[in-house]
Amino acid sequence: MMKQNLKNMNGLLLFLTMLMFIYGLFNIVTASSREAEVMYNVSLYYYFFRQLKMLILGLIGSFIIINVDTKKYPFISFILYVIIFGLLIYMLFHGTADRGSINWINLPFIGRFQPSEAAKPISIVFFAFILDKLSKQVNNESNQRWRYIIALFLVMFILPGIIFFQNDMGTAFILLSITGIMFLGGPVKTKDKILAGMVCALLICLVGGARYVTKGYVLTEEQVSRITDFVKPCNKYTDGGYQACNDFIAINNGGLRGVGIGESKQKYSYISEPHTDSVFAIIAEEYGFIFTTAIMVIYFLILRTILKIAYDADNLMNKYTCLGCAGYIFLHIVINIGGLIGLLPMTGVPLPFLSYGGTFAISLIGMLAIVQRVAIETNLNKKKVKI
Repeated sequence: MMKQNLKNMNGLLLFLTMLMFIYGLFNIVTASSREAEVMYNVSLYYYFFRQLKMLILGLIGSFIIINVDTKKYPFISFILYVIIFGLLIYMLFHGTADRGSINWINLPFIGRFQPSEAAKPISIVFFAFILDKLSKQVNNESNQRWRYIIALFLVMFILPGIIFFQNDMGTAFILLSITGIMFLGGPVKTKDKILAGMVCALLICLVGGARYVTKGYVLTEEQVSRITDFVKPCNKYTDGGYQACNDFIAINNGGLRGVGIGESKQKYSYISEPHTDSVFAIIAEEYGFIFTTAIMVIYFLILRTILKIAYDADNLMNKYTCLGCAGYIFLHIVINIGGLIGLLPMTGVPLPFLSYGGTFAISLIGMLAIVQRVAIETNLNKKKVKI
């Protein structure tokens, strides 16, 4: 069974994603070298081996995922959704703060774990299941249809609302946007979409109001600063624009061909944690515009392949799941790189395949494994039809 599943995976998607993960892993060494040796007095390969450990865990998990029938995904995703919900509630009171966000918890062997990252793929699969059920009730005005619509809204807003209260605006926005994209592309009548937009606006106002009542503010000072300072950050170098300005300088230093592998100047105390959210700026500085353009082409091919798998999928749940995965990767790319080049405020969102981050890497591998499972089932069904 395992051998058969491996043969029926999408080869192009497997090759492109493996290529990006391997490059991202080795690039972490050069991007984090100063951070590791000077600031934390640890080995040059400290972050490399930590990331490698998480990638291995993700790979082990992916072998399990591709051998589980997608018909079992709804039940599994529901159980995991409840667990993540419980963890996020627990973290509101006992979570570990990092750069203003209360979104970390320490787990044995894994170390620091970010439930809000794991919430993304779990919510995508569960939301796809509800959309699939709703598609069978699209012309039905019964109470059952409205139960599914209410369930969609609960999945859309419960976890993003809790994450927003943890001061992680970037993750909350991405999670809400992914489910929003799936909802708009789903089997919902136009009048229901208009109603959904009105309800969304009301719920966002209620969440913001609740935060103001309980904490005395809607956005933290740091979040407000990121929004107001992303335009011409170098004019506010000492007042909120420091990180964004140095990202600009790194990208500009790279030119067409870069300054050379490991030769970045901005990673030396100018850019904070250059191996995480600002890793693309370091890549642009060391490798140049031509290389970063090649990376963008690979991103495009990955997204195109996932959407092709979605188009070929045999049932709506699998189609929506792949659509959600494509949205998941696309939004991370746009928000991360958009923040680095000054088109969007910086939100602390990691870049797929390239940023250091264990929970994000595991979640991304898990999501890609689900897409591969969809591809496997589609290919196996095509072979059955031919027979």
